[in-house]
Amino acid sequence: MSGHDDPVGLDAVRAQIEVSRACMVLVRAALADGLTVEQAAERGTDFPPQWVAFFYRLLSTD
Repeated sequence: MSGHDDPVGLDAVRAQIEVSRACMVLVRAALADGLTVEQAAERGTDFPPQWVAFFYRLLSTD
């Protein structure tokens, strides 16, 4: 189809889910340790700061 990206394989989707889960684990630990979002981002250098901020906001409202 014109204007659309090619389909993504199932392995790529699974890999992305695993990375997202790892970021959530990091953020949950940061919240449990009482860290700010900035401190969580400093701790989670393997993830884009936007991801850390997104999951921080999402998980801090539990």
